[in-house]
Amino acid sequence: MKKFLSVVAFIMVFALSVACFTSCDLIAGLTGGDNKDDNADQVTVSWYQGSKLLKEEKVNKGSKVSTWTPDAIEGKDFTGWFAEASLAQPFDFEKAIEEDTDIFAKYTSNVFVEDDKSYYLIGTGSGDMKASGWNHDNSMANLVMTKKEGVSANIYEIEILMYAGDAFQICYGGTYDGQVGIGYVPGVEYADGVNRYDSNTYTAADKKFATVKGSDGTVIFEGHDEFNKEYWTWNIFLAEGQDGIYKIIYTTYPDHPADNQITFELVEKKEPLKETHDMYLRGSFVENWDISDDFKMTPDDTKENFSFLLNITEPAEMKLYNKVSDKWYGSEAITVVGECGTWTDEGNLSVAAGVYKISYSVATDSATIEAVAKSFWLAGVVNGADHWDCSSGIEFEKVNDTTYKAYYTFTEADTNHSWMDGAGILGACKAVYGYAGWAADIWYGNAEDQGNVGILSYGLYELVLTLNDAADFAAGGVLSAVKLEGYYLVGTIGDGDTWRAESQNKIEVTGDVVSVEYTWTEKDKADWLGAEQISAIKIIKVDETGAVTWYGNATNGDNVIIPEVGTYTITLEGEIVTATKQ
Repeated sequence: MKKFLSVVAFIMVFALSVACFTSCDLIAGLTGGDNKDDNADQVTVSWYQGSKLLKEEKVNKGSKVSTWTPDAIEGKDFTGWFAEASLAQPFDFEKAIEEDTDIFAKYTSNVFVEDDKSYYLIGTGSGDMKASGWNHDNSMANLVMTKKEGVSANIYEIEILMYAGDAFQICYGGTYDGQVGIGYVPGVEYADGVNRYDSNTYTAADKKFATVKGSDGTVIFEGHDEFNKEYWTWNIFLAEGQDGIYKIIYTTYPDHPADNQITFELVEKKEPLKETHDMYLRGSFVENWDISDDFKMTPDDTKENFSFLLNITEPAEMKLYNKVSDKWYGSEAITVVGECGTWTDEGNLSVAAGVYKISYSVATDSATIEAVAKSFWLAGVVNGADHWDCSSGIEFEKVNDTTYKAYYTFTEADTNHSWMDGAGILGACKAVYGYAGWAADIWYGNAEDQGNVGILSYGLYELVLTLNDAADFAAGGVLSAVKLEGYYLVGTIGDGDTWRAESQNKIEVTGDVVSVEYTWTEKDKADWLGAEQISAIKIIKVDETGAVTWYGNATNGDNVIIPEVGTYTITLEGEIVTATKQ
């Protein structure tokens, strides 16, 4: 009987428990009680192949997902999962998932397509990259990669000696079109670091600095953003302490170049390059002529040339000094350019207040000094290289207080960046203000947004800088570019010698007649002309590429002489120029 009562009691207790739990749940559901939504702590992970969704799954926040292999695609191999649709950054499966996340599959073609290009390294440094000097001709002569034979793959290799700070890219065809940089090295990651181009410290999120690490986590190569672009074309710099001989391997896929890869092998470890020169200016501008880092000369990438911009507000005496060898350089080793200083009996250079450029060459163990002044310069991709500073050597000439002009012929050599293709331009430039060979103090761009002035076709251009304020260069200005093409009057015209095409001297052609009127006055006379001569002229023709053809007199094609002041009709017939006074 007791056993029966126990069973009945158990059944009653169980029934009451079920009823209680059920009613509690019902009440909670009706009143919005404390019960949690099972999905509140979950996020969605979506797996894609391009824009195609492969699968979607719910996972708990803070958990990790595991890699898996998607279905095979004919002609392609699955090579991994990536964090972005651009397939630039491999997905980190060790990272906890905290929010909705998209993961992208990468496939590469397994169909072999022969690559017939010849690749080479271009760059600079103290090792083998010194032979390049960022010059395509030098690189194609000394740093060509060798294509591996007997394999069904496009593999190019080269062994080079590199020291810390040496840099390179891979190019082909004599231009920067198709250049590849650190973004093509597997394992590259944006990282925290100091950007060498602006000396600012950035985090990985800023995407201004990148690294490639070895298997032990040591940084082998670095990349630094120079032109506000992603890391695909950034120069590849060897990191400190990684000096050695490296085999650089470039594997290409002509039908899918985004899959190209740069890999490397350390062939032989080397000791860091021994420092032989650490150059300083020492003089009366520092107490007791002491060594001061404020007057430390800056080496170039090869560490064979040093420079310094000295700005002093009162007269001073000075010499150069090599801290490594404890050697002084005075009158016996410094060449003075122009009249910017005199020598004392002690061999010190005595200079007046002003700004001076001092240059030292390791090769000649000598230096030069010259006075410099700020000016306006053409900056951009010119002379076949990047000159985004005051180093192009192309100086603007003053027309009036607010107008300056420069002339430059853009060629294919100036289309050396793949980003130009995307912008639909063949060249890019700005105007800058500063000391020759140094960083720019002020920049001037186009009228729309002060960005680069885009060059749409090769040829000769007149570049006009119009300042907003003649007394304040920092107030800004606008750079414009006018292509010069057609016939132009040149010679001793317009207050001086003008032996080049200028927009104001263009000859408008009517039918087949090339003719223009010009009035000469005494101001057009050049010092080198004879007593009975007012002017000497020619006509030139500038073609679409900027090439110039000259036309002169009937006797020998030389200058046509204007004997006296007055208005003349200048005519080109065939290849003969005549001048008839009205």
